[in-house]
Amino acid sequence: MADLAAPDQRKVRAEQAVVAVALLAGFVFGAAWVVPAVVVVVALGVASEDANLVWRIWDRAVAPRLRGPGTADDPALVRLESLVVVVVLTVATAGFAAGLEALGWIASLAVAVRGAVAATTRLDPVRTLLLRLARSA
Repeated sequence: MADLAAPDQRKVRAEQAVVAVALLAGFVFGAAWVVPAVVVVVALGVASEDANLVWRIWDRAVAPRLRGPGTADDPALVRLESLVVVVVLTVATAGFAAGLEALGWIASLAVAVRGAVAATTRLDPVRTLLLRLARSA
């Protein structure tokens, strides 16, 4: 995996918001295909910063309009958080494939709620858990 540069926290929160909105829209409109699509987009971002679609759009369309640099985020923690999202949404996708729609939507909505809360309040239970695990190790 390529090393990530320290990303702007605003860019990370924008990605969380996009994931949350996409998953919530998929739930509201009964479009289960949105879940594996989000898995692919987030997984590409885990693999390479250059392949992160949301970050590329951010860098080209939003960042030039912002005043001053944002606060840098820990790249390893960002990647690990995204990996957790990929794993949970992969379980959701498997649930849909196995005909367990309830499992698919529960897992997807958990990721959506986490993303919405993290993007709007900076309170992120996944980040908190990962930091506590790192401190205890």
